[in-house]
Formats: sequence, structure tokens, C-alpha cells
Amino acid sequence: MFSLKLEENLFYYGKVIKVELESTNVFLRGWYLIHIYDHPTKTRIDPSERGSINQSLIIPPIVTNNKGWIDGYFLTVDNIPVTNTDLSIDYGFWDIIPPINKAKPLACVITPCGFFLCRN
Repeated sequence: MFSLKLEENLFYYGKVIKVELESTNVFLRGWYLIHIYDHPTKTRIDPSERGSINQSLIIPPIVTNNKGWIDGYFLTVDNIPVTNTDLSIDYGFWDIIPPINKAKPLACVITPCGFFLCRN
């Protein structure tokens, strides 16, 4: 579990769901799939209070590298296991680069669950 400080006296919490992602996109290989929960607090909560965190997501699942931790935006506050509920959340990402091999179409139509953009 990690905390994310958006502004003074505003913290959100997230969880790393998958590490070292595999992807056909070389730029995303080794990144992390994370969930950020809709549970703002005015102070960083103690890890013992983690059960009180609302498990609904504030944004769809996102992929990120370790820069959030390196730059101090994310702070690891606890190490908790990934649950079946975490893994059951459906997610998908649009690839804006056209596929090289169009001979492998998707097995079914995928409906996006939301859109989110992160810029440096």
C-alpha cells in the first residue's frame, strides 16, 4: 500500500497489483499496474488503519514506472497481499501505435472502462 499526497492535507492511497508487467510495447515492460482508491484523508493514516480504506477506485487502474516513488510522490506505507478482489477488476489500455501484426485480431470486442492521462 502506498500513499499519494496531492496537496497540503490531502492524501490518497493505492496498491501495486502487478509488478514487472509483460507487454508487446517495449516501453511498458517492467512497469507496475496500480489501483488508487477513493479514500481521501487529511493526514497520512497509520498502516494499522488500512482496513478502513474504501476499496472503490477514484480512477481506472493505471500503469506506472517507479518514478512516483523515486521522486517522492508515492510513499510505501505497508506491504499487504493482493486479493482476488484486486485481481478481478477488469482493465485495458488503448495502444495508440498501430499493431505491426494485424493477423492476430482480438477474440472479442473490448469495451473501455475509462480514460486517464498522466503527463510529466
